[in-house]
Amino acid sequence: LFFAVLQGDFEVAGELIKQGENVDQRSTGQAPGVLLHAGSTPLIVVSYLIHGDSAARFLLGAKANPCAKNSNHFCALALSVMGGHAKLTAALLEGGADPKQRDHLGGQVLLASSSFARYDCCKTLLDCKADILDANIFGACALHGSAQAGDHEILCLLLDRRADVDQTHVPQTTFATVAYFGVSSMLNLGVKKPALEGIGQAQLGTALMSAALHGQNYCVRELIKHKADQDLKNNMGKTALEL
Repeated sequence: LFFAVLQGDFEVAGELIKQGENVDQRSTGQAPGVLLHAGSTPLIVVSYLIHGDSAARFLLGAKANPCAKNSNHFCALALSVMGGHAKLTAALLEGGADPKQRDHLGGQVLLASSSFARYDCCKTLLDCKADILDANIFGACALHGSAQAGDHEILCLLLDRRADVDQTHVPQTTFATVAYFGVSSMLNLGVKKPALEGIGQAQLGTALMSAALHGQNYCVRELIKHKADQDLKNNMGKTALEL
């Protein structure tokens, strides 16, 4: 069934399903060079490997589960959004995919669309009532993702849709809190790692702080235009200007 659908042979795929093949059957391993974990369904696979929407629409028409996840907690919608496949994303949503599905870090698909700079997918998700204020376990929301990525167009879209310009990172779990504490502790002990310092400086801050830290000038200007508070400090005591 996997191969028939990937090859676009829907006549064969349909016959296999009629003969009893489970439309939501799961892969048992990870193919070399393919970033799909075990437990992927045909719908998850085509959402990752095929840019068009015909295969997904065929599987959805055959009652494939649009919300199934593999062993790495990836669903078809998340993979479609990360790939920037707007038509496929729309097809999955029309077929019943939940725009509020979460990944292994607790983030909704909207955060992935903003972090990966997928404007059309982001707009489609917002039109389907994705939660613009939702955050993952580390407290990162869609606005933070667009500010860090430097996607001015998505940032403006989120602000126009009433994103909170001063929303701050607030850890949602004990794991996230401990992770932030660990980064801060290592920095305080004098560990000098660029990536570590970037995480530490930006943690528990606003979108303006993330944009400033990563040198996203257009996003900084837009956030200030929308009255972002320039005097706010993150948990390291840093303002956006200092970052």
